[in-house]
Amino acid sequence: PSALASAVAGRCAAAQGAYWPMYERLFASHGQAWGGAPEQDRAQFAAFAAELGLDVAAFRACSDAPAHADA
Repeated sequence: PSALASAVAGRCAAAQGAYWPMYERLFASHGQAWGGAPEQDRAQFAAFAAELGLDVAAFRACSDAPAHADA
């Protein structure tokens, strides 16, 4: 259920040069910290962005942009 949200998280991390760190964080924590509740998972992905030192406001704005879901 959270596949689209996690794909968007990867794209938004990539926009800040952190695709691979986000990729590693997502795969290391799937089923433990997230997985199955897209809205809750989106909040967790923003927390991961903060842990990775990303601009969280920009990450959230990117995550909310319909263009990424459409892609």
